[in-house]
Amino acid sequence: MSISDLTQALTYFLAMLFALTFHEAAHAFASHSFGDDSAKREGRLSLNPTVHMDMLGTVALPLVCSVLGAPFIGWAKPVPYDERNFRNPTRDVVLTAAAGPVANLLLSFVCLIIFRLNAQLDWSIFAKGSFLAPLMGVVGAMIYVNGILAFLNLIPLPPLDGATIMRAFMDRNLWERYEMAVAPWGFVIILVLASMGGLNWISGLTAVYVSFMDALASPILSLLL
Repeated sequence: MSISDLTQALTYFLAMLFALTFHEAAHAFASHSFGDDSAKREGRLSLNPTVHMDMLGTVALPLVCSVLGAPFIGWAKPVPYDERNFRNPTRDVVLTAAAGPVANLLLSFVCLIIFRLNAQLDWSIFAKGSFLAPLMGVVGAMIYVNGILAFLNLIPLPPLDGATIMRAFMDRNLWERYEMAVAPWGFVIILVLASMGGLNWISGLTAVYVSFMDALASPILSLLL
């Protein structure tokens, strides 16, 4: 592996690490704001990556994917919550689940703004060869990594957030049968789909999202510059 390949692998690994951290922190802050302190008691109300890390899903697998150039698959430790403590359980469960993907989409947009500002203003601290130059590479990678993570998690497949969101709109008995049949195989299904190209549509959807956000960023940048 060349130095260039290794640098790119590290760049995408760091982007995934930050994206997963924001994702889980958003779940934690959402559940806490709705009345449950489970995440707070476990120290998860934090943007410190170490409190959200799962050694396999946050470190080993993303590193392997980045080195091999494979589609990024990763996860962090799930944020605990007890919906019995929510003020409005039916609504707050959905909002807590949605908080992670929404946070990733918003972070993707913020990174896009920063990346375009740097391109137009040519900030010297991020100039090629400077100590902070790699940081802008991570920002650029986070535009896509956050989008991919958000859309992946919206798939209605346990243990992804989309399944929790879907649960609120399903008959309870039907949901229980679905969860019993699918949940034990959730990660296996995801890995099989990824290996067979069944998740390639997420990259396409992310590209469409980035294009839309790029168009939306133009009037915002015109106000800032």
